[in-house]
Amino acid sequence: MRIVHIITRSTLGGAQSVVINLANQQSTDNEVFVISGSDGNAWEALHPNVCIIKIKQLKRAISLLDFIVIFKLLYYRFHLKPDIIHLHSSKIGILGRLCFPKRKIVYTVHGFDTIRIANKSFLWLEKLLKKRAAQIVAVSRYDFENLKKEHIQKNICYIYNGIEDNTLQTEGISAPIAQKIQNLKKQYDKLILCIARTEPPKRLDLFLDIAEQLPNFAFIWIGNTSDIQCKHSSNTYFLGSVINASLYIRYSDLFILPSNFEGLPISIIEALSYSKPVIASNVGGIKELLSTGAGFTVQNSSQAFKETILQLTTNPQLYSQLSTQARCTFLADFTVKKMADTYKQLYQKIYKRNNGRCANF
Repeated sequence: MRIVHIITRSTLGGAQSVVINLANQQSTDNEVFVISGSDGNAWEALHPNVCIIKIKQLKRAISLLDFIVIFKLLYYRFHLKPDIIHLHSSKIGILGRLCFPKRKIVYTVHGFDTIRIANKSFLWLEKLLKKRAAQIVAVSRYDFENLKKEHIQKNICYIYNGIEDNTLQTEGISAPIAQKIQNLKKQYDKLILCIARTEPPKRLDLFLDIAEQLPNFAFIWIGNTSDIQCKHSSNTYFLGSVINASLYIRYSDLFILPSNFEGLPISIIEALSYSKPVIASNVGGIKELLSTGAGFTVQNSSQAFKETILQLTTNPQLYSQLSTQARCTFLADFTVKKMADTYKQLYQKIYKRNNGRCANF
């Protein structure tokens, strides 16, 4: 089977991690292609069997260059003749549904609130194109229900994101970065970690406010692509865009994620896999990740984060309980195998419907 994943950006992020995990799993028995913009290095983690195609005109912002993108997508439609076209992200979800046959399209919505609330002006396009896919996939029950509320109801389901269990992996850890984090761990009472881009919907401002109120804790942010220009306290550290960022979760005590909108954050799933309690904004599907008692969701205020951090770090029994539950939650619901198997069943159903026979996965 020939599978084509298409996503707007190739910078490190949650949706890109889903593409990497799916493509790597699928590449053992299928021809797999990943088409994206050329703005990042996320695809360094792809298996050599996966063919990477970069469209330099494909950017996040709406542009006249999108007409070139459309022509290139049409070219790959007829040149590659894919069996499954899997679209990721809202922009390519629109362009891809215009260019490829709907009966072959799987469109994963990586956080519907970014359209429903943050970019309402594009909601009409989602509604207009709602029938231009064999399946629309939400990444949480929260998004699934909100899609239905917006009358996007046909051929929709939800599939939780999943990741590889890399907790025993040490290959890929940068010695200088690891040493820096371990030195900070010795200097401070606790080490609080966040892995995210420093752009909306992530709340860098809130992260800085929380750090300022807890000067005895080190606050580390991994994922900034440039130097942070705004003023921040001396206990705040930015390590930049780091390959295999999740490998450094092992050195942290807590994982936090302040954000305005989320789908089902990969970074939180990674923290759960390392048995790290999580404190995150009560948005999107985060509550579903933490509903088993693996962490807390809080309102977007520095006081709420501060109080919950102190509650966890001053109660060893509670901390141990959440740590154990974090790992159990990951193993039960958020492994890459569970995600890949569910998508495999979906692909097979679509392929069989289109070809009258079962695919060889």
